[in-house]
Amino acid sequence: MNVANGRAARVLGLDLVSDSFLVADAVTPLHGTAATAVAWRSRGQLRVTVIAKATFAFAPDAAMPRAAPQPILRAEVHHGDHPARSVRFTSDLAPCLARADVLFTGHAWAPAERPVDALTVRLAVFDGRRPLVDKRLVVREQGGFLRAPIVYERAVCRADRMDNPLGVAPGAGAPGVLDPAAPDRPAGFGPIARAWPARRRRLGPTPRKALEGPIAEIPDGFDWSYFQAAPPDQQTELLRGDEWIVLEGLSPGRPLLRMRLPAARGIACVHGLSAFGMPEGQPLDLRADTLRIDGDEQRCTLVFRGSFPVAGEAALAAVRIAAGVASAGTPLAWVEPRAPRRAATAPEPARAQGPTGTVSMAPPESHAAPSSGGALSSGGAPSAQDATLWLDHEEAAASGQGPALPFSSAAPASSAPPPSASSASIEQAGGASAPPATLALAPDDEPSPPGHAALPFVAAAAPSPPLAAPPPASSPLPGAPWSAQRAPAAPAPCAGPGTLILALDACELPWPPLPAASPQEVDLPAPPPVQDEGGKSGASRFYPDLRRPWTDRAGGAEEAPPSLASAPDREEISLERCAAIAAELAERRAPRSEVLAAHGLSAARWREVEQRWEDAMDREQRRGDRSLRDRFDAAYIAAWESLRGPLEVAGYARLMLAHEHRELDAALDALAIRRTVWVRVRRLWSKRLADSPALAAAVKERMAALRGA
Repeated sequence: MNVANGRAARVLGLDLVSDSFLVADAVTPLHGTAATAVAWRSRGQLRVTVIAKATFAFAPDAAMPRAAPQPILRAEVHHGDHPARSVRFTSDLAPCLARADVLFTGHAWAPAERPVDALTVRLAVFDGRRPLVDKRLVVREQGGFLRAPIVYERAVCRADRMDNPLGVAPGAGAPGVLDPAAPDRPAGFGPIARAWPARRRRLGPTPRKALEGPIAEIPDGFDWSYFQAAPPDQQTELLRGDEWIVLEGLSPGRPLLRMRLPAARGIACVHGLSAFGMPEGQPLDLRADTLRIDGDEQRCTLVFRGSFPVAGEAALAAVRIAAGVASAGTPLAWVEPRAPRRAATAPEPARAQGPTGTVSMAPPESHAAPSSGGALSSGGAPSAQDATLWLDHEEAAASGQGPALPFSSAAPASSAPPPSASSASIEQAGGASAPPATLALAPDDEPSPPGHAALPFVAAAAPSPPLAAPPPASSPLPGAPWSAQRAPAAPAPCAGPGTLILALDACELPWPPLPAASPQEVDLPAPPPVQDEGGKSGASRFYPDLRRPWTDRAGGAEEAPPSLASAPDREEISLERCAAIAAELAERRAPRSEVLAAHGLSAARWREVEQRWEDAMDREQRRGDRSLRDRFDAAYIAAWESLRGPLEVAGYARLMLAHEHRELDAALDALAIRRTVWVRVRRLWSKRLADSPALAAAVKERMAALRGA
């Protein structure tokens, strides 16, 4: 491959899959979404990860409305127009995140627009009344401040410089950002740069260039936490939507800001692989694994990710993907993905073309903080700031080159919201220059750096039905951490990376009513683990059954899972046990770490087991066989029923009748049944009804009785 052409392809957002052809426009973002894809290989299996991103505007005490999507970020975005500064935004191109990163970038704002010497700020995310992240920092400045940046340059730096090489060294002065629980530890809400030792050491012997080619090569034993950019205390379970965000001292004009993520779900539809064994229009559920909160722009972005296996590089050349994020008021209108373009060589760099990513600049330090009356609207998107930041694609040595893509993201469909002022103005930045692979922030945005130098639904052929606007309701808002009312369950993420869901009813999301007034703030402790009837912890309630061999298959023999060369001496986890653990984790009756510990599994070991069985089911499915998937469903539902009680004929009949009347969402919410569970229930019951005429007759009879009632 010609090196100059390869560089030109990266600059233009095009990526060469091989020496002979390139694929462009393989991903079509749907309405209001930015989307792309990356290719990677692990244990000899080539996979494609689809990435979709939605942006939401701050809305006090309400569900956040959609905003113009922030473009896909293909490299780390640094503060202050300097690649040796700390990172403001991470790249979107990680192939897989096992946990969700919650990140905040911005400033601490003095209340009442009066200077303060020190201020305690808080970042919290709640799932109902349960805190997923709840973190406080102290921001201080000699002589007082109205607005102070929360960046790692102002935090403490230990002598070994491993955790924060850019911070305030011992004896160099008082740090301006502190963790009150551990004052000697580097403190911040923002991402950890992949070049920093604390994160780089997770690579182990893996050369970083192996992760940055057109196809990222993931070796056996790779530590996937390398892709987690959030501090450890800001990593949590995967997000489902409907989470509440609480910001204290982090928003101009509002000492306390509470807002809710909408019930959003990421969805993709894969085309062009019928010749490689994948059905045309194969649906793929995407999981929300990154929440970026930008206090200066008054916006949040939610990144969804999901992967699927492909047969080889020829499949990469043929694949076409439509991807989007559905949320309240923004149904997905499905479009046919564009046919991928091919060219013998990449075009020369076009300097007049703007970069693929842009964010708005925070107001200069000298600007007065907005007044409380005008800081935020209650529903609309905030306006962009005057200046524009832009991204180049050649990364500097301090941060390393961003991973290359086998596909470039197509432009959003014409129905997408218009770009923000910052995005529009970028088209005029053709002749400007910026340091490689950085988004330039205004120099006065942050202080100067220190002197030292420093990664199931069914594909609908027709558009999804529009989602009704939420009706008004009284305060407090259901589901808020300070409210006694429980919000309807949000669509759950898929069970694991690469899960292809074969069937699901139309994408219909429940939208809880919004309040007329702000609820009162309450500090809530984490709830204790769920207790069963015997008083034991809710984790692994059915664990003893999982320790014995499964004997419900023909012959009663235990079947070994596919070989795992990296762990031959460890206990093998059967398909049924894997399904049961997945069900227990998804039901969230106890903390994830407690569930895995009860099963004798580490987080890394569980990821291996889950990925191994998903790969096995995917391979079998491409051969036209569903035996493993059917067994997984049966074991999953059996474990699920052991936690919440069996689903009897009467219950299934009621759900089917609700489906007929297009009231399935309300029925599932009433029974607290997640949508992904319903998909498995429906598949399992369909098989049972086909195998048992008596059971089919009983369901039919009960449905007839319910219709006549």
